[in-house]
Amino acid sequence: METLFTATKPVQTKSAEHDSANRQLDSPPAQQLRKPVTVIHTSSSSGLPKAALHSFANHYYSALGSNENLPFGPGDIWLLSLPLFHIGGYAMLFRSLLGGGALVVPEPGTLIQDALCRFHLSHLSLVPTQLYRLINDEKTLKKLQDFKVILLGGSTVEPALLEEASKAELPVYLTYGSTEMSSQITTTSGPVSTIGAGKVLPYRELLIDKESEILVKGPCLFQATSRKEGRC
Repeated sequence: METLFTATKPVQTKSAEHDSANRQLDSPPAQQLRKPVTVIHTSSSSGLPKAALHSFANHYYSALGSNENLPFGPGDIWLLSLPLFHIGGYAMLFRSLLGGGALVVPEPGTLIQDALCRFHLSHLSLVPTQLYRLINDEKTLKKLQDFKVILLGGSTVEPALLEEASKAELPVYLTYGSTEMSSQITTTSGPVSTIGAGKVLPYRELLIDKESEILVKGPCLFQATSRKEGRC
């Protein structure tokens, strides 16, 4: 049976609330926020998979910064199209809890095409191969045109695919992230028609060094190196 998961009380993400949250991290409750809560394996795209230990604060600030760029609030419905044992799927839970949007959890094995037809969705996360298949199906293409956000990431995006999506007037946002940084690191601030990594989201810092390595840090960085720069 499909499940509709709805957060009962959205958390505001205005600057005042951000400042308040930062102050709270310096108080006694910060000890609980820093406690480890999950172990999620990396995708092994750059080697052997690693087990990344995350704290509650890692997931909290990841969702806070993501929602500031792409609001996900009451009335919005996001399909849980990614498994919860991957960071992309798990991050949706925190985005829902903080923003107040709902998640549709389909039955195991349900095709995305079927879910698009069954539910009135507003948000969707896809990898390029999935988007390519959905665009080339007239029925699902019409469904996608009604979406607010199609978050596209997980692997290299071909310019031709993005151009085709733009011509079809699909609201495609590109994103780059990692398990070590609790999901998204950079995301475009609006729908795009050309390839780009977007902007660095709040609560993340990014630097490309002389060897072209991507260095990241911030409160989203997993616990193993939470006080140091990490490499993706």
